[in-house]
Amino acid sequence: MYGQYIHFSAGPITPADGLGIYFNRDFSGFNLLNSPAFVFNLQSNVWVTGLRVGRSFQFTDSRFGLNTELGLGKILTTKNTFSSNRSAVDALGVTQRLYGNLDNEIDTKLRQYGYLPTLNILLTYRLN
Repeated sequence: MYGQYIHFSAGPITPADGLGIYFNRDFSGFNLLNSPAFVFNLQSNVWVTGLRVGRSFQFTDSRFGLNTELGLGKILTTKNTFSSNRSAVDALGVTQRLYGNLDNEIDTKLRQYGYLPTLNILLTYRLN
């Protein structure tokens, strides 16, 4: 059994990038939406727990071995922080509501669909 904390950042994201993902279309041709003068950044903290099972194989007459693992993790919760390069926009009430809604939506979807299956094959070396 394991627990894991993950922190990652994404950005800069232009409004054209965000709209393109949401509508599954390319908005990069709209210069106003694709301008680096107004971009968003995302920072996420993700908490995961899971279970790993595995086996260790030692090569004959060697310090080398092989570890194999199967795992399944589950995202328990997330905390997502948004910001833009325009502090006046970030201070608006409508922007804060939007950021809160985005945080809730991302957290809900990741908790709902956030299963992380893994297969690990590790080459090991014994020091002693």
